[in-house]
Amino acid sequence: MKTQKISISLLLANLVFKVGPTILIIGFILDLASQNLAQFGTNFFTQFIIFTIGVCISFAMYSYQIRFTTTFLILFLLAYFVYKLINNVFVGEFDLFFAVIRFALYACLFLLSWIVGYGFARFGRFAIPFAIIIFSLAGFIFIRSTDQLTSVYIISYFSPILLYCSYIIYINEILRKLQTVNKKIVFSLVNRTFLFIFILLIPFTALFVFLSVIEQRVQDHLRQKQNENLSLIEKDANGRFDIQNFIKLLPELQRNEETLFCAYIKNFIEHKDKLVPMPVHFRRFILSQYDPGSETFQIDAAPPIESDLFSPNPAQIPMYLSERDTNIYRISKGYKFRRPVEIIVFLKNLSGKSFVAPNIAYYCQRIPENPETEFRHSMFHLAYRCSSMVSDLNLSYFVYNIKDPFLVQFQQQRESLLHQIEDYSGVDSSFLAYYTKPMECDTMVQQLANRLTGSATKPMEKLNRIRSYFESTDGNGDRIFSYSLAPGKPSDPDQSLLNYFLFENHKGYCSYYAFATLFLLRAAGIPCRIVVGFNTFDRSNRNPGWYWFYADQAHAWIEVFFPKYGWLDFDTTPSAEGEEPPRPDPTPPLIIERSTLAVFGRIKRVHPTSREVEIQPRQLSFKDSPLPCPTNVSLVLKTDSDSVNSFAGRIPLLKLREDDIVLAASHKGEIDQIQPPTTNRLLPQWYNALPKPIPVREFILMPKIGIKDKQTPEKPILGEKFGQSAMIILIGFIVIIGLFPGACYLYFYTKAKSKSKPANRAYFIYKFSSYLLNMYGYRRVGQTALEFARNVIDPKFNLAYEKFTQIFLKSKYSKSDLTADEVAFFDSFPKTFNKKIIRSHPKWKTALNFVNIVRAVRFFYKFKG
Repeated sequence: MKTQKISISLLLANLVFKVGPTILIIGFILDLASQNLAQFGTNFFTQFIIFTIGVCISFAMYSYQIRFTTTFLILFLLAYFVYKLINNVFVGEFDLFFAVIRFALYACLFLLSWIVGYGFARFGRFAIPFAIIIFSLAGFIFIRSTDQLTSVYIISYFSPILLYCSYIIYINEILRKLQTVNKKIVFSLVNRTFLFIFILLIPFTALFVFLSVIEQRVQDHLRQKQNENLSLIEKDANGRFDIQNFIKLLPELQRNEETLFCAYIKNFIEHKDKLVPMPVHFRRFILSQYDPGSETFQIDAAPPIESDLFSPNPAQIPMYLSERDTNIYRISKGYKFRRPVEIIVFLKNLSGKSFVAPNIAYYCQRIPENPETEFRHSMFHLAYRCSSMVSDLNLSYFVYNIKDPFLVQFQQQRESLLHQIEDYSGVDSSFLAYYTKPMECDTMVQQLANRLTGSATKPMEKLNRIRSYFESTDGNGDRIFSYSLAPGKPSDPDQSLLNYFLFENHKGYCSYYAFATLFLLRAAGIPCRIVVGFNTFDRSNRNPGWYWFYADQAHAWIEVFFPKYGWLDFDTTPSAEGEEPPRPDPTPPLIIERSTLAVFGRIKRVHPTSREVEIQPRQLSFKDSPLPCPTNVSLVLKTDSDSVNSFAGRIPLLKLREDDIVLAASHKGEIDQIQPPTTNRLLPQWYNALPKPIPVREFILMPKIGIKDKQTPEKPILGEKFGQSAMIILIGFIVIIGLFPGACYLYFYTKAKSKSKPANRAYFIYKFSSYLLNMYGYRRVGQTALEFARNVIDPKFNLAYEKFTQIFLKSKYSKSDLTADEVAFFDSFPKTFNKKIIRSHPKWKTALNFVNIVRAVRFFYKFKG
């Protein structure tokens, strides 16, 4: 532990070379972590400043004889006092919650920075455990913050982390041995730092370039496969369908009529004492990145704008439990004419990982596929209930799918509201820049957009002119643009399919119209994006609100952003795509009653005679809101049957065992009268208010925690995939560190044998010999170079090392030139010295010595030529 007073110059050197890089790497990690904390009102800049202040003050204080325990205790008590003060000052549950959370995060960050500064100031070897902690923390945050698992992205992310971990151990070993700092030492530190970083960057750069080439080849292969796919949907390994996460213009599109799913949309308007259904499209992906080479739109892996796409995996949500995005709900609730709409979806041949819902979804709850049958006998393999903030104005743009005169009139009334919008003033500039970013296209498209919208000033006027362009007719009254699944190819191979569609052929399917509309809208300065999903047809008069979706309803369209109203659908695909298929819709399934209480947990005790089961809850949802589960709370549930459901059929209650995972749901009744707790402080009262035992209608034995899509083989989750990549990177890092001493040995040996000036050569031979002796554990401590050669090396190896040392000192300090005999001595000395030293030790010892990174680092700060 270092407690003695240090000089100001040495303190500043430590701040620059050790604390400074630490602040930068923490800033790098905080930048990624801040994305998960933004919902609490924290931001990266504030976190970075707090850490910088804390670590700098702490390091400066504890570099002198100041007691850590007393000062840290004062800081902790001060933080606790402010925490209590916040509880008394803020009024309102949500204000208090966010203020407390925000302060707790900042306080913890400051206290951690204080400990880091203390560790660097007082503990000489603190850099080693700190580097391990930084690497582990970076890996954890990476897993939680991103789903990008490409090799290039992982290397790009972890290269600064690994570089810092290596650097901080290296520079710490140098700085902790210094007693003072002058200009010469500072210059040496800068040189050594840049040399060390340069040496480490070589393998990182080589690995990055290599993986980039491999990644590009893989992408080219995938792009080739995509080009061969002539459908908007694809099959997974289980034979179920999903919308592709990209769309491209193709000369021909293939479709089939597989039944994918059905849905109930509780979205109606009143007309003449009856409810008229309002159909809405179901979206799957938002596509914002364009590749002009292949004319493909795909998902932007790292968009600078926060997405409003809620995309959970329904197959991994336990039954009756839910996922919710409160941020999306908060933002969408602020738009005008938005109202929550409940949707129930039953998946038949659509993949269980596919979450489809109208714009803008924010909630998903897993429910049984059919309450009247066993799970294995249901025609559906998965079902979920979801909620979306649907806009009444969305209906304004389904101009080709709606035949009801009342709905047409309703469209016109709603559309008049959008005509009141003058421009996009007041919209966030970065948001506007991202969604109006010009696409790389022919100037003819830009000229067409200017011609169509040149005199229009309002956004709605521009939209109507572009829509009218696709509805225009020729001299005979026939539409110029038509719908076709086989638009063909242009005769000129260099002509793009988009230009061929817009200016010559005028035939295409939904992707052509979506591409062309987006290009024209963005050229006119209107923010828009492409979405893919399914269009909706109201084919049944017997079951209002029920819609069936088939594979040939896979669709692409445009969403346009309007200030105060949010994202609205804008579909310019002609009516041929909206023709009602001749097949009738089947009878819909029964609507599942909404559960009041859902409990997911582990069995503690089973009482078969009373049909009671005591469980330790792990997840709990009450009236669709998740609640905390204290570890000391258990619930007693009572079922009205001697058997329970499972994914293998009904099983007797007697077969339930302790530690089995179960899910239970209670519906309306006595429990429905209980009000949910408004704060965590009221949780104990809420638990006490529950009936004992709790009557449950649904009781399901789960095969494991987290339900997978039925018949879906286990696949590695994000953490497991990353674990493999992280392990490879970690092994690579260890290998690089292990090879570092050997690489230095080869470098010095090459320099020692090089043909250079005698004085320079003598220096490099001396440095090589010193490094080789250092790696075998022979250190010169308290001796001159001649004493070390005469008393230690020559008696052991008989190498004339004293003679060489005398010649080296002569070349360094004497003004006379070396003689021909002395130069000739240099010619044979490196090879002889190297062979003698290596052969004098066992091979296993040589191997261990040349992976000893500590000795290699020690040489760089101890060697003095």
